[in-house]
Amino acid sequence: MRRPCDPRDAMVPAGNPYAVVAGRCVGSDQAANSALRVQATAMATGQAAGALAAMAADRKTDITGVPMTDLHRVLVHSGAIVPTLPAGVRV
Repeated sequence: MRRPCDPRDAMVPAGNPYAVVAGRCVGSDQAANSALRVQATAMATGQAAGALAAMAADRKTDITGVPMTDLHRVLVHSGAIVPTLPAGVRV
């Protein structure tokens, strides 16, 4: 079963790769926006946004410079419920 997920680029405001947003501020269409308003989803995107910001600051890069496999590893190790990565991608 494929779980829905939020692409990282939807969390990065256009024109500012050093910012990251979560919850209802995430770029989405009308159908996805209804799911983003739910508290659990807002908390999950907030956790991902916080991890992305911390990792980008540690690496002295922008948000898009953080590899998704690294973010996935951090979220899994912190107990977040995240979709599995495609076959062959190791964390």
